[in-house]
Formats: sequence, C-alpha cells, structure tokens
Amino acid sequence: MDPAFYVDPFAAGIPWYSENGQFSPQFSSGLGFNYNLQAITVPVVPQVAEVEHRVLSQDALVQTFYEGPKKHNDKDTDTINWVEKEPVQVPEAVKDRYDQAAIRIYKKKDRTAEKTFGGVTAMMVDFIHIQSLLIIDAIEPLLADVGLRPADKSKVRINRPFKELYFAYPLISALAQRQHPHTDLEIHLNVLLKVMDELLSEMSQAIIALQTKKQISYEYLWTIFPKDIIVYSRVDGQDRLYQVVEIAEINHYWGLIACQYVQFDGTIFGMARTTLCIERFPGARSISDLSVYPIGFHPDPNLEKRLAERGREVLDFQDICYREYSGVGKAEWYSDEDEDYDDPKTAKYYVTGRIIIDAFGFGKFNPDHPIIVTAIKPEESDEPHGNARHRSSSDGDSEKRRPSPEEQQSNKNEIQARRQHLLLMSPMLAGYSLKLKRWLWLSIDKVRPLSWNEDAYDHLVFPADHKSLLLSFVKNHKQSSKQIDDVIAGKGKPYKILASNIATYHDIYLGQGLIVLLSGPPGTGKTLTAEAVADKARRPLQYLHAEDLGTQASSTGNNLTKVFDLASEWNSMILLDEADAFLTKRSTGDDNRNETVSVTFTALEEFPFTSANPSVPILAARPGAIWGAE
Repeated sequence: MDPAFYVDPFAAGIPWYSENGQFSPQFSSGLGFNYNLQAITVPVVPQVAEVEHRVLSQDALVQTFYEGPKKHNDKDTDTINWVEKEPVQVPEAVKDRYDQAAIRIYKKKDRTAEKTFGGVTAMMVDFIHIQSLLIIDAIEPLLADVGLRPADKSKVRINRPFKELYFAYPLISALAQRQHPHTDLEIHLNVLLKVMDELLSEMSQAIIALQTKKQISYEYLWTIFPKDIIVYSRVDGQDRLYQVVEIAEINHYWGLIACQYVQFDGTIFGMARTTLCIERFPGARSISDLSVYPIGFHPDPNLEKRLAERGREVLDFQDICYREYSGVGKAEWYSDEDEDYDDPKTAKYYVTGRIIIDAFGFGKFNPDHPIIVTAIKPEESDEPHGNARHRSSSDGDSEKRRPSPEEQQSNKNEIQARRQHLLLMSPMLAGYSLKLKRWLWLSIDKVRPLSWNEDAYDHLVFPADHKSLLLSFVKNHKQSSKQIDDVIAGKGKPYKILASNIATYHDIYLGQGLIVLLSGPPGTGKTLTAEAVADKARRPLQYLHAEDLGTQASSTGNNLTKVFDLASEWNSMILLDEADAFLTKRSTGDDNRNETVSVTFTALEEFPFTSANPSVPILAARPGAIWGAE
C-alpha cells in the first residue's frame, strides 16, 4: 500500500504521512491517544537456528489458495473447498508442503462482483494466516494495541476486511524500517507489508477520497472507529463523549460501537460499558452527520471545555444530596439474557419536584438495576493505585460502602488528575423521585438547588401551641434520641401523639422513636401540615398512600421495611396518608386485614430509631380511625 494513501482516522482526516509520502515518526489523536513510534522497541526475536524445533513457517514466501468446487460427499454447504490453483483441488500433501510459508492467503469467489467474459466468478481474499513465528513474535504487541489478541499464537488468522492490519500498518511499517537490512525479521516483515499493500491499497484509496470530503460510506464506517479513539454522540439530549474499546463491528443493519465512559457507582468512579449504534445508510454521508463520530470532526471548539466543567460538577454528588428537578428521568433494567450489563432496557418519565441524589442507595435498594463499573487502570491515571479501593463493582458487595469525606476528596483528585476522565464523565446521576417513588437516572443539567418553603409553616391555620409543639418534636428529636439508644431493642417507649384539629392527645405504646398522628376529616390540612413542618425542619418528606404499600400483609410489611430503611439513610420524615387503612381495629372474619394491621403495628414499633436515625413517621387518618388512639 502506498503510504501516501493511508489516512489517519485518529486525527479527523489528517494523513499519517506527509505529502511526499514520508512517514511521520509521531502522531496523535489530540485526546489521550498518542503513539511515539521512535519509542517502539524491537522485540528480541530468536533466530531461525534457535527455533528449529518450531517447524512451521520459516520460508519468507506467500502461498495463495482459492475456493474450489464443492466435494461430492460434502453435505455442509458452508464448508469451502480450498484449492491451490483454479480449478485443481489441493491435496493434503500439497497443503502440508506449504506449512513452511510465512503467510497463507485464502481466496473465495466474490459473488457480489460481475462475472468475467468467460463466465468465471472473480476471486477475493477471505482471510490470511500469518504462520511466520518471527512475524508473530514481532507484531503481537502491535496487534494487541489495535485490539487483536489471538488465542493461537502459532498461527494468526485475520479476516476480511483486515481491520487490525489497517490500523497497525504504520506501526508495522515503522518496525520494519528499524531492522538491520537482510536480517530474517526484516525480510519477513517486508513480506507481510507487501501482502498488506495488496490487501489494503484499493480500500485506502477509496477511504482517502471520502475523507478528503469529510465523508464516509457504511462499508468503511469501521475505519473511523479504531480502538481507544474518543467519539461524540448526543444521547438523551446530552452531549456525551465515549472511548471506543474495540474496533467497530458493522453488520447488514447496524454499525455497533462498543464504548466506555466514567460513572460513579456510589463508592468509586470507574469505567462503565455501553454500545452505540449507527443505522445502515446508503451512499456517502458527512461524518459529522452521523449519530456517533470522532470528536475531531465536531464543529464546536468549546465542547471539551463545557464537558470538563460538567464533569467537575458531577464530582460534587458523591454523597446524599436533596435537590429539585424538572426534566426527563430514565429507568433502566436488565434482561436475564444480558449477562454483560451493556444493553439495558429503558423507560422514560417526566420528573418534577424534589429528588434525592444517592448513587450508593441506588445500588443498595435497587439490586435488580446495578451500577456496573470496572476500576480505572493504573496507567489511566496519574494518581497512586496501591490501595484496595481501586476495584470492580463485581468484586463483591462486602467492599461497597459510602465513601467518607476523605475518600470523596480522593475520588475527586483521581478523576481530575486526567482531563480525559472529566470529558468521559457521565452527566446522569442516580437518584430517587420522591413524587414518583422511583429510582431513576437524572440529568445533572436539570438538577436545581432546593428552595425551602418556610413560609408555609408560618401560614398554617393551626393553634400556635400545637404548631410549636410539633416543630419542637421534630427538631429536637435527634437530641432526645441519645436516651433511646440504650433502650433494649424491641421494647416500646410511650410517646405523645398529636392529634391535628382535635384539642386532645393520645398515648400509644409504639416504638422507640417519635411517631406523630395527624387526625382530622379530609381537607383539614393534614398533608400540608406535614409538608410545612418538614420544610421548616429542613428534612426530606417521603409521602406514601395506602396503595403504595400493597393490599396483602406480606407486601405491606416488605414495603414498609423498604421505606423505613430509606428514611434511615436519608434522615427523612415519613407521611403515611390514609393510615387508617392499615391501623384499624381488628375484626373477626378478615384474616388478611387483621394480619396487615399486625404487620403495620410491628413495623412501627420496631422502626430503627437511633441518634443516627432521627426519622419521624407521621400518620394521617380520619378522627378515631386508628385503633388504640380513641
């Protein structure tokens, strides 16, 4: 292949070669992808005499085989009969004779091409076998750089369209030029380069003709997506950057690009995987019109600056954060067939109101929708990596915990050590919508600071002494809890329960913590009272209806436990509206209802109240409806 026709896909159309065809010793993608060809070390390759026990592939020659006619007894229609010359069939003895060939080329009939005048079908190269151990040992690290790690290192197979050879061409060419003339390795590498020229020159000329116009065809789509290149895509209304982890796969319908990006899993920032798709298109298309394309083709010079700043903002959401939101949220889940967790099913919701950003809670209370990341490799960061916190999410939940303030700062320093990590940072935060009662992925661009409505408390139409008492209960609850920590687990402690709109109090022997009953007819302000007190105390409020807890006793108990666990994490208040549906007097003949009442009372009594968890359940019900509060 003439070097002048080779296009650098990493540099947005800028050739790796100068106009006079001379190879440039150093080139870069401009974004975390840099080769210094002068620094490539030539492997120590044993001479032929030292590898005589390895019989295969010592002759510096190339042998070509062709697809021949089917054998009469061959029932497998997909099996190709390879022949040495058309139409002579290659006997096994002939194939064995060419075990010494450095490279084998296999051609088959090109059924997409027009037949010749004689009615003969044209042939095309289907794959090659590199058999020279000298070549394999020398280029193995170069092929690994472009994503090829052959299982059988005694014979390397490369299939059409020879993606790995296309991307490794400048590296192999530079390696050959560094060899002493007429050495075995130099001769074998030049044989390989000659084969590569024949395989790639026609394709490369077509590619450079397209890329000079900043265009690409679907057939050659993979040539602009080499391993490790940074690509741009707009996903869910967000500008995103990803790093390609393997050369793009192109099938009849889609171009599939396996990528990675930076994501917080509640403990560490790591690399998450996804697959981006480009639908098949006819003819040539402008590269910047694709749904995914290399960042070098993006027209906005300020893109990287904006994304780096957004990445820094994400670093501030490692703890529990109470915020407001207005925009689309996305739920994700995985099917049983998706073992790699790279193709989740999704559903979108319009989210308004208050949210809680909590990536750790997302994983803890949302086990069917895990956040899967792998630890950032040491070579991907300038920070030291000699500690146990650099791990994969799959290493086990035993290591999963909320990061301390010191660990959060360490996470921040690690990500900011390389600008590329900020650029690859996901703008989606794992959080919970208090209104929808769902765990969702939320866009950081739609997150706003919380506006506390403290005026609502002042405007409550409610006796002043009752308001003051209720607020005092909530605000001072954490301080009084120190006395409760010493209470034997499971033993109740009586607390006054305030009845809203009724000038009486009720003693109910429930739990170790404060439980507030607001009783009154519909429309008398029970919900508004709970909301106003929560805002005045600056605490989240989990609002639950009876239907949120289910109708069966088993589901009611499980759902209450989940709600109380969340309240423990968030130090929130809980408003259980229509509580009389679960706390009415037991009656004969309704076993499920009686069991539901029992489960609810037990859950309230065993509510995990400690000094570290000053959550306050608030029950809203009709007057006289709660059993035990008459």
